[in-house]
Amino acid sequence: MSLRVFQVGNIYGAHLARLKCRLDSLEQFEAVHKTILNDIPQTLLLAPAIEGSSEYFLCFPQYERGLRLWAREQGMPEKVSSEDILLAQIEHHRSEVFYTINASRHSKAFLQRMPGSVRLKVAWLGSRIVGDAFPLFDAIVSNFPSLNAIHSAQGLNTHYLAPSYETQTDCFFDESATRPIDIFFAGTYSRHHRNRARLIESVAKWALFRNVETRFHLLNSRYTTLAEWTPLGWIPPFRDVRRPQSVRRVARPPIFGAEMFRQLCSTKVVINMAIDIAGQDRGNMRCFEAVSAGVTMISDDGVFPEGFESGVTHLVYKDIEGALVHLEACMASPEKYQVLGQTGARMLRERYSKAKQWTEFVALCDRLYGSLC
Repeated sequence: MSLRVFQVGNIYGAHLARLKCRLDSLEQFEAVHKTILNDIPQTLLLAPAIEGSSEYFLCFPQYERGLRLWAREQGMPEKVSSEDILLAQIEHHRSEVFYTINASRHSKAFLQRMPGSVRLKVAWLGSRIVGDAFPLFDAIVSNFPSLNAIHSAQGLNTHYLAPSYETQTDCFFDESATRPIDIFFAGTYSRHHRNRARLIESVAKWALFRNVETRFHLLNSRYTTLAEWTPLGWIPPFRDVRRPQSVRRVARPPIFGAEMFRQLCSTKVVINMAIDIAGQDRGNMRCFEAVSAGVTMISDDGVFPEGFESGVTHLVYKDIEGALVHLEACMASPEKYQVLGQTGARMLRERYSKAKQWTEFVALCDRLYGSLC
């Protein structure tokens, strides 16, 4: 089955803010597209998007100036809306499948205006439902069975679809390379994720006591910044969001994209903790990114995707004390645990290849289209 697919990609706001200076200097849509594509995670991008196939169109509407560069190149009016530009791109491409990994941004009105060429609308949804547009999708996909079950009970047509290994790590991954960074974590630190915060605090204290090379790239709320850098931090409610001194001592600015993958491929151990949206299911994007980089991932216990095997491709802990025990072992015998990381990286490249992900997506579309006829 040959498909003309239009995929809406995703860029986190903080990541886009880092890229914006480079992007704003570019004057052609294609140059903007390549700059974004070469920097963002690719686990959820399908193979033709990366290969540049003419039958595949990949769009990042979060960067509105990029949309408007395309519109200008097509001779569209300057005051046209961003939704109208997106619809014009779909129509220009003659897309048969609309696939978005940023589904909550699309309104019901937008989905109702799809060009006639579009036969299927598919959305990746790795969170709870936000908005009223989701019933208009022909399929909702993710790699979290329990979350799919919740969405199915709410009347949505759900299917399992796995991410691929992180292809960005191919640029930096070398099995024989030295890994000077001992412990790495990148993600959100906030009072809303208390279990994760307690883990970070405990690992930070452990790392400072042992003087290991630690990189904690933490994305904090605006309130945390005010609490730590202004006198407001001494009064409620700002006092409540000040991070412990141990965390502040190891914290670094957030990191994204290619620079994060470069660091992952220079790291011995990555700390991971899922949040509770998907229940006991594991397999958040950091699992695929870290293991792709050949890092020894220490993650909270749960139900991992096929191929992930504790003690073979990664390590799991049941509590914070268990996580610290694993860290002690990894720092004491780094060569032993580097083999575990390499095993995980090979598993992902074999079992979760881009080719297999694309084949499964095409098969899903084939089944969906047949059921609609």
